[in-house]
Amino acid sequence: MVVNPTLNSSKIGRQPLNWLMTILSFFLPIALLLIVLAWLRVTPFGNKTFLIHDMNQMYSDMLAYLNTVVSGENDLTYTFSKNLGGDFLGIAAYYIGNPLNFLITLFPHINLPLVITLLVLLRYGIAGLTMNLLLRKTGALEGLDSLIFSNAYALSAYMVINSENLHYTDGVALLPLILLGLHCLLKQGRPFLYLLALAFAIWVNYYIGFMICLFVVLFAMHQNLVAMTVLRSMSRKRLLMFFSASLLAGGLTAIRLLPALLQLADGQKSPQTNAMNFSFQFGLLDFLSRNVTAAFDDFQIKFGLPSIYCGVTLTALALLYFLNTRFSAREKFLKLAFFLVMFLSFNVRILNLIWHGGSEPIWWQYRNGFLFVFLTVWTAAECWREREGISRCALWLIPPVLAVAVGIYLKRYTYIKPAFLIADVLIMMTMVGYLSMFSERKERSIENLGVGVLTFGILVVNAGAILTQNLSAATTVEEFDQEYNRTQLYLTNLKMED
Repeated sequence: MVVNPTLNSSKIGRQPLNWLMTILSFFLPIALLLIVLAWLRVTPFGNKTFLIHDMNQMYSDMLAYLNTVVSGENDLTYTFSKNLGGDFLGIAAYYIGNPLNFLITLFPHINLPLVITLLVLLRYGIAGLTMNLLLRKTGALEGLDSLIFSNAYALSAYMVINSENLHYTDGVALLPLILLGLHCLLKQGRPFLYLLALAFAIWVNYYIGFMICLFVVLFAMHQNLVAMTVLRSMSRKRLLMFFSASLLAGGLTAIRLLPALLQLADGQKSPQTNAMNFSFQFGLLDFLSRNVTAAFDDFQIKFGLPSIYCGVTLTALALLYFLNTRFSAREKFLKLAFFLVMFLSFNVRILNLIWHGGSEPIWWQYRNGFLFVFLTVWTAAECWREREGISRCALWLIPPVLAVAVGIYLKRYTYIKPAFLIADVLIMMTMVGYLSMFSERKERSIENLGVGVLTFGILVVNAGAILTQNLSAATTVEEFDQEYNRTQLYLTNLKMED
C-alpha cells in the first residue's frame, strides 16, 4: 500500500510508537460518546438503554445466551431455545461471532443493559485505535492530527446509527487494521497481520467481512495505481502473496463459514436474481444530503440512504484534495474514480445487491456505508497532511457548495434540519477561506487545536442528535428490570411445579 508517492518511504512505519497517542486514540472516542450518553441519560447515567429495534428483540437474547454457553447449559452449535430446536452455528457466526461479546459472561444477567453499553463503547474505542494506528504507522499523519481523523472515523454517522448493531460496527473497527496489514504485506513482504486481521473479520461476521474483502481489492488497486502501475509498484511475488493470504484468510474461517453458508442456502435469503438490474436508486443531491450534520430520522433506518457523514470539516478537506496543488492530476483522477466506484456501488441496483451478497437488506440499507466513510477520512487526512498545497484557487469550491446547500434546502428533506445545514455551510466556507489564505503558515499548533476542537464538537452534536431520535423508543432500565424479575419468578414457579 502506498500512502503518497512524494512521502519518504524510509520513514514509513519506522517512527517510534507514541504511546500517548495510542492511549488517547482509544479513550477519546469513548469519552466523547460518554458525554453524549450522559447528556441523554443513557445507562449508566440514566434510565435509557441501547435496547432498541433488533437489539431489544434479538441480539440481547443472543448475548444473554452466551452466559448459558459458558455455564455448560448450551453450546454454539445446536440450541433448543430456537423454536423446537435447531442449528445455532449460523446465527452465532453472523450475530455474536466477536469474542469481545463474551465479556457479558462476567456480569449478572440483570446488568445486561449496562454491559451492552460497555460493548458499544468498546467498539468506538477500538475503531479509533485501529484508525489511528493506520494513520501513524503508514506515515499519513502524526500526533494531534492523527487523533482528529481517527475520532472522526470512530464517531461517524454509520457508527452512531448502528450503535446497537454490534456485528456491523465490528467491521468498522477491523477495517483499518486489515489495511495496515495490507501495507505491511505490500511494502515489507510481511503478510501475517493482513492474514490474521482479515480472517478475524470474516470470522466475526462473514457478511461484513465479504464487503471488506471487496473493498481491500479496490483499495490495493487504487493505491498501487497511484504509485505508478501494479507491476512496477508491486512485485509479482508480493502480488502472489496478497492473493494467497486473502485465500488463506478465507480458508482459516471455513470451519465456521461453510456451515453458515449451507444454512443460508436452505433459508429464505437466497440471491434475488430477478431484482438485479442497472437502475439507479437515488439522485446525487439525495446522496449529498446525507453529508449534513444530524441528517437522520426513523425512516433512514428502514429505507434510508447511505450513512456517509464523518464531520463537515473532513468533508471540506476531502473536497479540497481535488484543488490541492501537492497532488498530481493523475492522483486526483484516480481518487475521483475511486469515489465514483463507491457511489455507483450504492446507487446501481445490481452493484448494491452484489455488495450485500445478492440479497436486499431488510432495514439498515447500504450496510457498506462505512467503506465510503473510510475513503472520505483517508482522503481528508491526505489533504490535511499536504495542506500547504491549498491555494486561493480553493475559493472556487464555495459556489458549488452553496448551490448544493440551496438545492438540499429546496428539496425539503424530512431528515434535514435547516439550522444544521446553515451551520455546516458556514463552517465549510470559513475553513475553505482560512486554508486558502493561510495554508503556508509554519506555526500549526493553534490551527491543529482549533480544527480538532471544532471537529470533536461537531461529532458530539451529530451523535447526540441521532441518538436522541434513535433511542427515544428504547426499553428503559426500569422496564428491563421488571421484565427480568417477572421472568425469573415464572421460571422459579415452573421449576417448583416440575
